[in-house]
Amino acid sequence: MALLKKSAAKRLTTPTRQENQQAPEIDLLKEQLQAVQAELKNLRDAVIPSMNKEIKTLTVYMAAVNGKLKHIDARFDDVLKRQEENAKSQTSRFDKLNHVMNSLMDTLSISKKLPPSHHKALAKPQEQATRAPTGQCYSEATTRC
Repeated sequence: MALLKKSAAKRLTTPTRQENQQAPEIDLLKEQLQAVQAELKNLRDAVIPSMNKEIKTLTVYMAAVNGKLKHIDARFDDVLKRQEENAKSQTSRFDKLNHVMNSLMDTLSISKKLPPSHHKALAKPQEQATRAPTGQCYSEATTRC
């Protein structure tokens, strides 16, 4: 029993000076802990849900962009193929036109014997204008002078 009284007396003794000095520090730490807990609650209640909503919106947007980007390579490949085909077709047409012009020149007996200046003169025949009795000017190539 004596031991019980001693232990009870130790529990009821007044705090020492160290314990009194630590009390303001503990109170300050408790206040800081409450402030951190309040901020954490604010984050959980307001900030995190709004961020999650924005993340979901961005995820939907990014999925749509990814869907568009998946097909863009195929579209560019198609455009490039069409451009190559058009270039080949134009080259082929120019080759055919050149062949037709050469064969036409050969059939008209106009060969490369004439100097290049004569080719220009033959390409643009000079118009011979004649006067009509009414005073209007007529040409072989056009109706106006």
